[in-house]
Amino acid sequence: MGCKRIAAALLIAILTVALFSTGAGANQSIAVEFVRIGLYYGETASSSAVVSAVNGLSICRSGNDGIKVLVPNVRGKITVRKDAWFYRSNNVLKEYLPAQNVPGEKYGPYHLRIITGCADYSDAMIRAEALKAKGVPAYPAFTGKWEVWAGFYTASEQALIDAAKFRSAAGVPSIDITGPPAGRVNPGIVIENEEGNTLLVYSDTAATLHIRPDESNDPRIFSINGSRYRGALEFRRQDGSDMTVINLVDVESYLYGVVACEMQSWAPIEALKCQAVVARNYTYSNLNKFSKWGFDLDTTVQTQIYKGFDAETPATNRAVDETRGIVLWYGDRLAQCFYFSSSGGRTEDVKNVWGSDFPYLKSVEDPYESGTSAYYTWTKTLTAREVQDCLKRRGYDVGEVSGIDIVKRSEAGRAVEIKVTGTRGSVTLMREACRTVFGLYSQWFDVSSDTGVSVASQSRSAKTVLPGLWSVKSDGSLAKIAAVDNKTAVVAGDGSIVYIASSESARFTFTGRGYGHAVGMSQEGAKGFANLGKKYDEILLHYFPGTYIDDIYRSASLNGYRK
Repeated sequence: MGCKRIAAALLIAILTVALFSTGAGANQSIAVEFVRIGLYYGETASSSAVVSAVNGLSICRSGNDGIKVLVPNVRGKITVRKDAWFYRSNNVLKEYLPAQNVPGEKYGPYHLRIITGCADYSDAMIRAEALKAKGVPAYPAFTGKWEVWAGFYTASEQALIDAAKFRSAAGVPSIDITGPPAGRVNPGIVIENEEGNTLLVYSDTAATLHIRPDESNDPRIFSINGSRYRGALEFRRQDGSDMTVINLVDVESYLYGVVACEMQSWAPIEALKCQAVVARNYTYSNLNKFSKWGFDLDTTVQTQIYKGFDAETPATNRAVDETRGIVLWYGDRLAQCFYFSSSGGRTEDVKNVWGSDFPYLKSVEDPYESGTSAYYTWTKTLTAREVQDCLKRRGYDVGEVSGIDIVKRSEAGRAVEIKVTGTRGSVTLMREACRTVFGLYSQWFDVSSDTGVSVASQSRSAKTVLPGLWSVKSDGSLAKIAAVDNKTAVVAGDGSIVYIASSESARFTFTGRGYGHAVGMSQEGAKGFANLGKKYDEILLHYFPGTYIDDIYRSASLNGYRK
């Protein structure tokens, strides 16, 4: 889990919806807690996605008036794509920019609005089929009301030509042209079946598009692009993340797909229970982390790794079930719980990693980690050039690197301040940056290097040579020389010995312990405690001293954590 900063929001999203109803009927509403997981967003935003469920899907809208089914029980695979510019290649639709020259059949975001007064989806589909029989490529559209549209034109001029032809067939006096709005993202989303027929163009700016497994699915599992998840999907078109795809899932079902990814299923059950509790705390403490794009957490190490239904195992699901609703509290607040792989023998105080200060995120002994676990001890070597490049990527330019010094360590022994010196100056790195700038496994390390080279002259006096190419004359003075192939050479004449140290070949070796930020619970340590027979509550209270374990709903009036 990549926990780079302490999140402040302690909020639970509680809605009354029919979305995850598994009861007597489609109109049944139950109070559920759910979390919104960004599957595709930002740089990974989706142009299109293929969605299916064994017993069909329901297409819905979610607005201020709740969630309403627009199209019930769609069978087979459907493609959900942006209403944008696409071309067909090998029977696959691919997005392109209007200025691009692409081959084959093209589709665009301009349409003809032919009928605007339909009663529902069934009515719109019947009218669309009647128009198709007359040669009009019509389909249902929803803009907050039901309409019938036609065509996917790449430009408005093309749409105008067909508008004149279709007026008579449609029996309407005029046909409007719709197109992408100027200066903002087009809200349109197109849904097609396996045969490539348009089931719906959704263009309702007042509500979002939801797709969920039909209630006849048990369990309520859907597939998107070949991966299966519980819950439902939400699609959003928005600036900087077009199209955002979100998995809406209740918290406990979400944890099924997290615990199995964050700890091995063969770990002791009490360790798996620890993982379930800290993952639950992290979830509730980080809702709205990605609020600008409309979801809470993503699927990566930025938050918690989540792979949905396909990742689930009986053991990890059992750990979630047997700790259902259990969290760690500190006073009247949820504890900020973090976890990592291996401490190397001792965890770290949060102030030495992220600069914040929590009384229960202190350094504690971690005596039962296996010394053979991955990265319990480790070594990593970087050349001086690699160190220089690492710094440059973070905006620091110290020139040719000549030294790395650990200026300050924490009480636990981790580097909390290091100084990197080069030919253009130096930079001081603090706390977590001591690890992350160089891609090290932890902050607990020593560093050695061959950048300083001792040089002896005939008189055996010594000099330390910084990176570069240098010679030492018989009087002990240093002089920079031209490049030579050998690392050591004897200069004829005065008998001095030339030692060569180059920033290209100089190396820094980091020798360390542990893997991760070291704040909170060590996963390897939790396994060690569990192997000794310790229960999950004992283990958690060791790693988070001063906290206590209770249900998330323990008080009806406490901070909004209540159904």
